[in-house]
Amino acid sequence: MIRLLQKIILLMTLIVSCVACGNEDTPTESIKAEYTLTSKSTNIIELKEINNGGEVVTLNSSEIGHYFGDRLQHATPKEFQFKDNSVTIVLHSDIKKKHEFKWVDKGLYIRSDSSDDWAYCAKKDGAKLIVNLALFNQSNDNKNRTLRIVGQCNHFKSYSELLGSNELMMSSSVVWLRAESLFE
Repeated sequence: MIRLLQKIILLMTLIVSCVACGNEDTPTESIKAEYTLTSKSTNIIELKEINNGGEVVTLNSSEIGHYFGDRLQHATPKEFQFKDNSVTIVLHSDIKKKHEFKWVDKGLYIRSDSSDDWAYCAKKDGAKLIVNLALFNQSNDNKNRTLRIVGQCNHFKSYSELLGSNELMMSSSVVWLRAESLFE
């Protein structure tokens, strides 16, 4: 009988211990990814002029200042600050743009400010980030007016993406610069 009573007490102790462990309010730590990547270098991939007849002329990198002034320096990010599900892109003039981001394969996509679209921004190469940057000067001259468009973006990898199939765009002259910046 004593043996049976000892077994029952032991069993009750185990049950109380298990129930007490399961009811404890133990906070769980969530892992928060927070890191900063800094610009290390920028390489010019292509600098071209596309005439409205479709003729493509490769320009010398010494002509960047003539067509774009110091826009390349101001448009190239200084840092990418990742925190949770957002990335803050810091430009050289300390302007900060915060975006929601996601990774698709090795591509970094950011949500557009003006819509819910996701735009390609960069690709991951190990611990490095290679950011795509396109600058363009576009002009369309006709007898009534001159249309000039100056722009930059991260998602265009080719001037054909910019020109598309729009007749107005295809009849434009474009100076196109594509660069890649390395961040570590």
